[in-house]
Amino acid sequence: MSLPDASGVCSRFSFLVLAGGRSSRMGRDKAALPFGSGTLLSHQMGKARALRIGDILLSGPGGVPDRVPGMGPLAGLHAGLSAAAHPYCIVLPVDAPLVPAEELLRLARLHLEGGAAVTLAAHGGKTEPLIGVYDSSLSPLIAACLQRGETKVRSFLCSVPVRTADSSLSEKFWINVNTPADLARISEL
Repeated sequence: MSLPDASGVCSRFSFLVLAGGRSSRMGRDKAALPFGSGTLLSHQMGKARALRIGDILLSGPGGVPDRVPGMGPLAGLHAGLSAAAHPYCIVLPVDAPLVPAEELLRLARLHLEGGAAVTLAAHGGKTEPLIGVYDSSLSPLIAACLQRGETKVRSFLCSVPVRTADSSLSEKFWINVNTPADLARISEL
C-alpha cells in the first residue's frame, strides 16, 4: 500500500532504519523479531515503500556499517546520513513499529517548510530524537562529535536548529520494543 501524493513529497528523501543496537534487554536481534506477517525490520521497510521512497538504508548488521563502531545510535545516524542519496532523510528506529507511515509523511512535509536542520516527532511532552527528519548534510557535524568522543544524540541536537512536531497520535503508537514483554504488548495492539 502506498500513501496518496507521498511520492511528490518524498522524492527528495532517503529512509534510514536504525537497527544496530545490542538488544541487550531483548536478548536477541530486534530487527529479526516476528511482527505481523514478517519481522520488525520488514515492517519498517514497508513504511518506506508506502512513502514511495527508493533510497532505503539500514544502519546495523547487513546494512551501512558504522564508520565509528561502538558509538551507539549517533554513529548509526552518521553512517546513514553519509550514505543517503537525497538531501533529507527520514529516520526511524527498528524498535518503534507502531509509528504509522502517515506520521512520517507529516514530519517530511513539515521539514520541507524549512527553518530547521532536524524535525522530530513529539508526544505527551516527550521528544523522540530518533523519529524524524534529518538533513543529510549534518553528517560532517556528527562526525566531529564522534571524533570528540560524544555519543549522545540529544547532545548533538543541542548544536543544530531543531523543530519539534507535536503529534495527535495516542501514546500507544510510541511504544519502543526493548523487552519480550514490550513485544507481547505491541502484538496485542
